[in-house]
Amino acid sequence: MGMRVTCRENAATSNGEVLSFNLWMRGGATPPPMHVHPHQEERIAVVAGAVRSRSGGSDRVLSSGETVVSSPGQPHTVGPAGDEDVEMVAELRPALTYEQFIERSFALDRAGHVDAKGRGNPLRLATTGARNAEFFLARIPLGIQTDDAGGYGARGSPPRLRRATLNAAAQLRYIGKTHDRLAKQSLVLVMTPLVE
Repeated sequence: MGMRVTCRENAATSNGEVLSFNLWMRGGATPPPMHVHPHQEERIAVVAGAVRSRSGGSDRVLSSGETVVSSPGQPHTVGPAGDEDVEMVAELRPALTYEQFIERSFALDRAGHVDAKGRGNPLRLATTGARNAEFFLARIPLGIQTDDAGGYGARGSPPRLRRATLNAAAQLRYIGKTHDRLAKQSLVLVMTPLVE
C-alpha cells in the first residue's frame, strides 16, 4: 500500500478520546479512497513533503507545518502530491475502533491480499472492521454500507437472499477470526509514548 503507521496515542492510553499516529506514505502512492467518519473529526498535520488534501469540496496542496481538519461526515482523503515521500501526523477524535481497522488492513497487506492501490477481494476487505471503525466510502450511501436501511438480508428480503446473506456473514466471521490471529502474530502499530 506504500504506507507506514506508528501509533502515538490510542484509545487505551487516551480513555477513548483520540487515536494519534505518524503516517508515512511513499511518493506516488495511491491515497485512501474518499471516505467519511460520521462521528469522528480527522486532523492531518503535514510534517514533511507535499500532501494533496481533498476535504470539504476543496482540493489543495499542503506543505510542512500546515494542517487540514475534516469534521464528522465530511468526505476527505490525503496523499502524496507527487513523487516525494510524505510524513504526517493524523488524529481521529474520538478513537472508536479505528486502530483495529488499521491493524487488520495492514495484516491483509502483509499477507499479500491487497494490491499497491489498496484494493483486494471485497470479502477479505470486509474483515477489516471498517464499519465498526466508522470508515465509509463517500460515494456509497451509508445505509448500504451499514445495513441501517434494511439492506440485503433484512426482514422482508426474499428468503433465498436472506440465507445467502447469513451464509456470507458466517464466512466473514471466520475470515475475520483468521485475520485477527494474523494481526496478533505480527503487530502493525508500534506504540511509542510521547514524552513531553
